[in-house]
Amino acid sequence: MNASFWHGYDPQCKEYERELPTVFPWQQPVKEDQPRYVKGGDGYWYAPEQKDTGKALLRLVGDLMCEPAMCRRNRYGDSYFFHPCFQYVRGLLKDTDLTLGNLETTVTDLTPYAGQYHVIPKEPTATKFQYHCNGPESYLEALRYAGFDVLVNGNNHNCDSGIMGLWQTLDRLDAHDFLHTGTFRPSDDRVLLIRVNGIRLAVLSYGSRYNDLDRMWTQKGVDTWLNYFNKEKVIRDVEYARSKGAEYVIAYIHWGKDYDMEPNEKQLAILPELADTGVDYIVGSHTHCLQKYERIQNSRGETVPVMFSMGNFVTNETKELCKHTGILQLELTRRDSHIQVEERFIPCYVFDEFGTGRYCVVPAEPKFSGEDTPKLRQVKAYVADRIGPGLPEPQVCSASLEQLCRAMELPPPEGSAYVPVMGLATGYMATDRGYVYFARGDENRQEKLAVVKNRVAAVVSETPWEEMDVLLCEDVKAAWQRACAWLRPRCLTQVIAITGSRGKTLTKQLLCHALSQKYRVLTHPDSLQVDTGIWMNAMAHHDYCVMELRDSDPMGLSGLLSAIRPDAVLCTDDFAPGQGPHLPFDWQKACLGGVAEFVKDLGIPEPFAGFPYMSNTQNILQCKGVTVVYDLACRDVEAVWRTAQKCSGRKLYMGILPKKHPEADIVWDAASMTEWEREQVILETLQEGDVLILCGGRELDLDVTLRRLFGLSDGYIRGGR
Repeated sequence: MNASFWHGYDPQCKEYERELPTVFPWQQPVKEDQPRYVKGGDGYWYAPEQKDTGKALLRLVGDLMCEPAMCRRNRYGDSYFFHPCFQYVRGLLKDTDLTLGNLETTVTDLTPYAGQYHVIPKEPTATKFQYHCNGPESYLEALRYAGFDVLVNGNNHNCDSGIMGLWQTLDRLDAHDFLHTGTFRPSDDRVLLIRVNGIRLAVLSYGSRYNDLDRMWTQKGVDTWLNYFNKEKVIRDVEYARSKGAEYVIAYIHWGKDYDMEPNEKQLAILPELADTGVDYIVGSHTHCLQKYERIQNSRGETVPVMFSMGNFVTNETKELCKHTGILQLELTRRDSHIQVEERFIPCYVFDEFGTGRYCVVPAEPKFSGEDTPKLRQVKAYVADRIGPGLPEPQVCSASLEQLCRAMELPPPEGSAYVPVMGLATGYMATDRGYVYFARGDENRQEKLAVVKNRVAAVVSETPWEEMDVLLCEDVKAAWQRACAWLRPRCLTQVIAITGSRGKTLTKQLLCHALSQKYRVLTHPDSLQVDTGIWMNAMAHHDYCVMELRDSDPMGLSGLLSAIRPDAVLCTDDFAPGQGPHLPFDWQKACLGGVAEFVKDLGIPEPFAGFPYMSNTQNILQCKGVTVVYDLACRDVEAVWRTAQKCSGRKLYMGILPKKHPEADIVWDAASMTEWEREQVILETLQEGDVLILCGGRELDLDVTLRRLFGLSDGYIRGGR
């Protein structure tokens, strides 16, 4: 028996159970909230998986507060759980190349949390009092969950917990793998350098005041640990960053007066000094409310954008002006050795309660939050008025059910103006929360229950449903086509459709891999699984969306093409074999050739470098020294055997037994064996270098055998050709 395939199963347990538990042995998935950036030898932080595309998407927010009511209402016994505060913005903050925020609290156990003592004596005499900001370490776990990479903290609450508290805060930021700047231990770098998709950034953070608590520190303490704004200091920092190759410099500045909705005299005095230092973008914080956006000229005639104040991003403050906030989006592109920036602003609002969360920040755009209410529509108008016309909202495709009903020429239900539509579905397996499901007339009870369970926005049907109200229409297909025709112009992303009798998935993977060397690509498995959710999922920063279109879709291939109107259609049946990396099969070479022809004029020098050709797409995988050839969805033994013959090694076949057995070294009849027996005999026989062939219909559950033997997730082996 080859014990390496057991993934930790203890053989002494064998005598106590007939079969393995259905989910054991289990290979733990990679944690989804892992930090992305590591530090390189050149002093720059970088994400190893990023490519040098010369394009970077950044999202920046204002003050990350951890205030009394937030602590108290997110406390459970001795623990604090702040994750729900960020549940509606998590997708936005994680779907970036770099996310930054201003951490306006210490995180230490050496002084009380804000939820315990928010107002403390400012002096031993207790005649003056001071607001005290400090939060538990679990707050950092919530910020990691939210998607933050960088936490700047050059702000007025750095001194609240003394040197020891600040020291522990910085240690905890390191322990949670956050990049940070604005306060410094004696050995810390004072300029944060980050390489994002090949673009070299510098991030700076300065404070204009420290609540007078800095007078309790020595001058050495102030000079070492804090980062007071000083024009000469910023000039030195910028010069240092440029000497290290920084192409773009972002400066956070903590300034202004609490609750001032307009920049005050001190801000206006600091601004030209800061703009003259050579920074490229200025982001303000501290006022706890939004202030305007401007583009100013420095003394050298250069334009410097400034967002005077981003306001609170999470807070429990009761003032209405403190609850309006947003996300600043910067898309950086290197062109002719210069960095160009495209700016957008996503309005948000902090609700005391929203859904299951307390003090949640919610985007006003239903495309991002999945919510649409009168309040959020008011927020969009308020934020646009506060920051001015210089920062437009991202151009996304969003629609209310009322708008979609009118496009389909159906009467909209009452209240549908505030029901966001997140996608369209012609198959019940593609439905999700907020989707509109187009019934085909042959739905069984199981399908109907699935649609109801997924809380779709609406069902369009030619016949009534007992389980829920439906939008009745005479021709469901015509309604679907009208819906697509209305949505398509609102999707700015270029759509590439892949059709053909075989090789669609490989073509899609090759094309996405090639395009991602230079562009932002959104990929969908196929039309049956995700249908036209493309309209809702294609954000403004996606350059391409690649999707497979199958003739087996309920709407038919011609119907899909006429409704989706892709910018390009690639038919795999028309591909000629291509030259390039070694590929074992002719149909793979044809896919490679078709994709190479399509991308040849897009300026991608090595479009297929690093592509894993031996993958589940070809029904072949290599794992733990063994080659596995499989077909888990059909019974074409001959096709699977022809594929296996092109792989070198001893052949072990398990599956259904056709009239003519494949000429394998060992053959097992899967139908005559239990799952346990299959796994047992494979483990006892399989050796390094072997070719394991699995072929059988879904009723044999060979996918379970494959998953358990090799520790693969469902997603890796789903979709056998």
